Amino acid sequence: MDCLANADSFESIEHLWIPMADGVRLSARVWLPLSWRETQVPLPAILEYIPYRKRDMVRARDERNHPYFASNGYACLRVDMRGSGDSEGRFTDMYSEAELDDAQQVIEWIARQQWCNGVVGMMGTSWGGTASLQAAARGSSHLKAIIAVCATNNRYEDDIHHMGGCLLTDSIEWGATLPAIIAMPGAPSVDPEEWRKHWRQRLEELSFPLENWICHETRDAYWRWGSVSETPGTIDCPTLAIGGWADRYSNTVMNLLEEMPDRCWGIIGPWGHHYPDAGHPKQAIGFQQEALRWWNRWLKDEQNGICAEPRLRVWCSEYQSPDLKQELRQGRWISEPDWPGENIEHLVPVLQPERNLTLDSSSEYALVPDDLTVGKCAGDTGYFGRPEGLPLEQSEDDQKSLVFESSPLDSEIEILGKAELQLDLITSHRVA
Repeated sequence: MDCLANADSFESIEHLWIPMADGVRLSARVWLPLSWRETQVPLPAILEYIPYRKRDMVRARDERNHPYFASNGYACLRVDMRGSGDSEGRFTDMYSEAELDDAQQVIEWIARQQWCNGVVGMMGTSWGGTASLQAAARGSSHLKAIIAVCATNNRYEDDIHHMGGCLLTDSIEWGATLPAIIAMPGAPSVDPEEWRKHWRQRLEELSFPLENWICHETRDAYWRWGSVSETPGTIDCPTLAIGGWADRYSNTVMNLLEEMPDRCWGIIGPWGHHYPDAGHPKQAIGFQQEALRWWNRWLKDEQNGICAEPRLRVWCSEYQSPDLKQELRQGRWISEPDWPGENIEHLVPVLQPERNLTLDSSSEYALVPDDLTVGKCAGDTGYFGRPEGLPLEQSEDDQKSLVFESSPLDSEIEILGKAELQLDLITSHRVA
């Protein structure tokens, strides 16, 4: 459902500086309700903090969200992170200490402005959603609620860099794309006399985080930094977590619900790595309406029934034949009052040595093939929400793999949540 703000109900300030303690200035775009000019009554504020160039790269997306919230009584800000877009400073890596420190300073700066009443919410998708979780984990008396869309709470287990201990090709793709985004210049109009100098400096200091992602092959301190799963009790503000089954970060919503059941609500749809009003595959939802209800409850203290709603709303997909492209996923919405709730039954199948999948225990072993070419038939798993690329013919991979199959089921089973595989392995090599 499209949400269009009334252009006569808000004003947009294209650029203003937010000073950091070390002298670096971050660039922000601001939307304010026109009514504020007349009443001068301070407002709650909503922050989105990402490195994706507010002036051009995600401008259309920003204009779907922030004018709508501003027209409903909020001061909204889109801030370019340090070293990106129109902001000053040097970008070094994702979720650097400077980035997390800057977020706290931005929140405190917003709370001091004459148009803000000291109440701040934070939101974002992907990097912005993760930044919201990280800011909440660090804590601020002004940060009252967050919305984290397609975010990660565990940078090693649920991200685009590694999966199951294996380096993902997505990491290579993103490793090439991110420096290209960071290297682009700021707008000459922001600093006409110095913009070329700053751009040259940005190019000379350009970093390539892919080197870190490849070198850190295990879940070491590098990956634990910025993973809020390391300190789940530190997020004490209400959190709306939104994810999609076609996304790399699909486990995050349920992870957060388990870690903070008293202050988290979750929505999972069929879409990929997008805000859900524009997600693929469909069914989309009215994200702006959902978000407005959330902000009204926690930033304006409106008693609108959110606290009584199910903790988890999920798109339950029906089977569809694999295809190179899926625009629409068949299924229905279901809900659970809590997660994991009383309606959930844990099934524990066992892998039998004769390659059967049963519910009977076994102590025998099966040989795992060591053909490193396996996986060529897996297709494109939908990185960044692409709806195409589902694997079609995988028999070649099956022939190179240890495959377990069950007998036909007596009745349908609906699986909700992530499947976990526990293996006992014997190897003749110390590292394998």
